Amino acid sequence: KRVNQIIENTLALSRRKDPQISLIDLHTWLEQFIGNYTSHQTATINLDLEAGPLPLRIDTTNLQQILVNLVDNGLRYSKQQTGEAKLLLRGGVNQSNDNVFLEVIDFGPGINGEQLAQIFEPFYTTEELGTGLGLYICKELCEINQASLYYCKTNRGESCFRIDFPHHLRMI
Repeated sequence: KRVNQIIENTLALSRRKDPQISLIDLHTWLEQFIGNYTSHQTATINLDLEAGPLPLRIDTTNLQQILVNLVDNGLRYSKQQTGEAKLLLRGGVNQSNDNVFLEVIDFGPGINGEQLAQIFEPFYTTEELGTGLGLYICKELCEINQASLYYCKTNRGESCFRIDFPHHLRMI
């Protein structure tokens, strides 16, 4: 199964198609995503979004794949650390450039400095059953949509993957 998953993920990236861009509101899209995601498993996903519209242009299939992977990882590490599968999705508008951002914040142990340099490399994994393609694919899908994905710590030291989206008026 693991080898098959590696092959499928590699083929999907190699057959990269132009993104099918849609203009969406992140509020609405995330509420639907959380509803669908939590209907299939027991998890707590809290949503903290700035008031007002959060428009972005993105391929929603790509966004779905990115968030499923980041949320799966975050819930797994939160559960290992705290005993609860929980995380926070926080989003808003970057005041310096009016671009929408989304943060996936978990309550796991975080990523140490040694691992940090390699987390987005293909086939790098710290999990015994991992393929090492999840974060690599997330980063590639973000780049296809002209978004950027990176890891940081929150002010409170929590583990955070942040996506900075391009301005919604910018054509991809």
